[in-house]
Amino acid sequence: NTDICRRRVSQLVTKTIQYLRQHEIDTLHVLLLGDAAHGAIHTSCRVASEEETCEQLMQVSEIIAEVINRLSQEVCEVNVYSTYGNHLRTVQNKNDSSHSDNMEKIIPWWLEQRLQNNNRVNIVRSDYYEFIYLNVHGYNIVAAHGDLEKFKSFGVTVNTLFNKKYNKTIDYTISADKHHIEEFEQMGIESILVRSLCGTDAYANNIRAYSAPGQTLMIFSPDEGRECTYNIKLD
Repeated sequence: NTDICRRRVSQLVTKTIQYLRQHEIDTLHVLLLGDAAHGAIHTSCRVASEEETCEQLMQVSEIIAEVINRLSQEVCEVNVYSTYGNHLRTVQNKNDSSHSDNMEKIIPWWLEQRLQNNNRVNIVRSDYYEFIYLNVHGYNIVAAHGDLEKFKSFGVTVNTLFNKKYNKTIDYTISADKHHIEEFEQMGIESILVRSLCGTDAYANNIRAYSAPGQTLMIFSPDEGRECTYNIKLD
């Protein structure tokens, strides 16, 4: 529902600005973790959606652009990273599809065009396939959508991968896909699972997977790393 989406996004922007000002943040990292729209992979979602998949993609790309543009007025720099989920793959059946053949790749392309005159915004392209990598105050973070990962082993798995291929030791992982909040620490690597803006939909309801809609804001400092986390409820 587009109206509900815009209302929740408006709440998110208001609360985020409050926390940015409270902590006097000068650099904001925005991680787009995928499934920005329902797409067409689940019949129940396709029937419930107000718009066709292409229309969803256009709408959500513009909503994200508006949010980033507004938040950039509160900080000196916004770095935007993105990956793709499983809802917008071009072939519905995952057994017949290539994971990277995904319509969601259009979103960062659009953001680059849409925000090209905003010199506070950087659209960062990933050099790590479907993984997002960033360093915040000396702490290495890897993020992914999460549909291909086992959450509790994600930290160790991705640390092994990045250590071997890129000589980088990972401190934090962030993933989505499961729609609920969860945290797990292993071998000193903190893994954070974040909420979804949509909360529970028809498909999730049918498998009894319930969660409040929301987003996550983390504050990092040089001394503490992740100093605090705001799990922002949006309903």
